[in-house]
Order: sequence, then C-alpha cells, then structure tokens
Amino acid sequence: MRRINLLFVVRCLAAWLTPLFLCPLLLAQSQARPTRDSAALAVLNQAIVAMGASASVASLQSMQIQGHLLRVDSGENDSFTLSYLISNNGVRFRRSSTKPTGVSTFASGKGTPFLAPPNGKQETFGHHIAAAMLPYEHPALTIMLEMQNPNYSITMAPSASSSAIHVHTEDDSTEDSRFTSPQDWYFDSSTYLPIRVEYKLADVFHPSVTHSTTCRYTSFQTVGGVLVPAGIEVDENNIAVADITLDGFTFNVPLGDNFDMPGGN
Repeated sequence: MRRINLLFVVRCLAAWLTPLFLCPLLLAQSQARPTRDSAALAVLNQAIVAMGASASVASLQSMQIQGHLLRVDSGENDSFTLSYLISNNGVRFRRSSTKPTGVSTFASGKGTPFLAPPNGKQETFGHHIAAAMLPYEHPALTIMLEMQNPNYSITMAPSASSSAIHVHTEDDSTEDSRFTSPQDWYFDSSTYLPIRVEYKLADVFHPSVTHSTTCRYTSFQTVGGVLVPAGIEVDENNIAVADITLDGFTFNVPLGDNFDMPGGN
C-alpha cells in the first residue's frame, strides 16, 4: 500500500521536465502557445470572488493547515500539519503526519523532495514532485497561481450537468507537461464555488506514469473572511481512497527554513 500512502503525501499535478538538446524547429513544435479563453478566465475570477479571496490570495506568502486524513481502505486516521511557502519561484511544502508508529515528514527539500518515515530511513524522489506541487486545500490560491502562470492554457469545456461549469487548465510549455498537467475544474453554476477538480497524479518514482485523481470539495468554512474547504474526498481511478477533514488554516505565518532535508539537500 505504499504507493497509495504516498498519494496523499504528494498530491502533485504534473512532471515539468524540459527536453534537452532539441533543435529549434522541434522545440518550437513542442511549445504550444497557451490559449486564454476570456470566458474561462471570467469564471475563474468569479470563483475567487465567491470564495472572498480576491485580495487575500494576491498577498499570501505562507499557509499552515491542520487536519485529519481517513484512509478508506484501512480505516487508518492520521493527523497532519501541512505548510506551504509561496513565492515567485514556486511553492515549497512540508507535511508532517502523526501515525500510530510515529511522525512521518514529506517535504520539498532544495529541489529534491524527501520522505522521512518514523523508522528514520529517508527516501528521495524526482524533482518533478517539487516542481508540480499546488495547494488544493486552498482552491482560490491554486486557481490564482494557475492564472498567473503564463504557460497555462485556460479554456471552457463541456459539462455533463447544467448545474456545473467546466473549465480546463493545463501547462502547455512542454510535451511532458501537456501529458501530466491537465486539470478539469467544476464550479457550481449558481454560487461559482468549486465542486471538484480532476487531474493526473504523477507517480513519485516514474513521472511518465499517472493516476486519474479527483478532489471533491464537500463543505466549506470561513477563515479570516475567506471560504476554504472543511472537507475533501479523494478518489483514485474512480475508487474512493481518502476523506480529509481540514481543522484549521493560518495565513502568512513565519515558517522558517523547515522545508529542507536534514543535511541541507
């Protein structure tokens, strides 16, 4: 079950691996020009407004989240603390999970994500995990980060339900990112609150292997005037794998340099 356990530690979107030594013609072919649909952008802006986050997400530099994760298969219930550091260089993360066997830590490191389990035997993973990390626990922030990324295409897409608005986003900078980064956001057509996001989860060891993943936002809470999720259900390949309860959010708190592997990597 180790792959499923790592799924909730990582929750990554995609592998951003840039092909090397391509001739200019092939490089030009691989870099599709992002499409920015004004109607889709308007929906995303309305979603941010609906969550009351128009001003706050622009000034957000750090975030710490407390929560619990119930694994559907085993019934195991872990408490966790999740930290994000947001900057122009991307998002750094650290997740500390308290299990019956002890505390497990997963963090971005300096480009080399690592897992430090209770037994003390560390594992490291490919840089695609750190490069692709986005904070789905705060959908308004995630949406803003995608809108600010010039490599993202953002377009309207068909919806099977008249009560949901469907927006498709993806990183079009490389062939790899086009394969691994697509996301499908669904918003309530009356409130514009996010209903769910569907995306491809890159395997921690094999960036070319992905798993179809869905985060469903089951309830919201107000923190500092902003709507953030209180409950999230996670499916992998159409199978329920976890129920997440988010107990508390703290914004713009000093986090220090606690994202690095012991030894400085």
